[in-house]
Amino acid sequence: MAGTKVYEQRRAESLRIMAETDAKRSKINELLDYIETRLEELEEEKEELKEFQDKDKERRCLEYALYQRELEEVTETLAEIEDERKAELHGTNIRHERYSVREKEIQVRSFIFSIYLKILYSLESREGNIRSKSLPRNNQPIASRYSNRADRLHSIKDRIRLSHRGPQSGRSERRWGTRRIASRATEY
Repeated sequence: MAGTKVYEQRRAESLRIMAETDAKRSKINELLDYIETRLEELEEEKEELKEFQDKDKERRCLEYALYQRELEEVTETLAEIEDERKAELHGTNIRHERYSVREKEIQVRSFIFSIYLKILYSLESREGNIRSKSLPRNNQPIASRYSNRADRLHSIKDRIRLSHRGPQSGRSERRWGTRRIASRATEY
């Protein structure tokens, strides 16, 4: 019986070990089921993450393209505005130059007009002096010369008055009158 007792002890211990092993195996199986379930969940999350990353990358590409297009439009608009500003500035400079030229022209015309007036007053005073002198009646050439000079003086006065009607009118008369006055002033 000594052999049966040892056998029974070893058998009981083996059964206990087998029961413990079965318990551990069932725990391991449960753990494996949990791990497989968790792996499936993680695999789904991995797929979702990959889709999210793809969509996010696509979104960033679209945003970049949109921002790039807006940047190009804004840059183009800014360039157009800058061109318009430069054109306006150029136009303003041209208008300023024209204004300066006209101011100088007005100053020159005023100066020339004052000279015309001086010459006119000088010629009128000479005409008065010539009229006040008595001419001999039998001296016909002197009388015709006086008459010719008086006609020229009236013609010059008319041309001076015509020359100051406007900026364009009488320009050729002013040139003719200036030369004529200068040449006639020496005759008197």
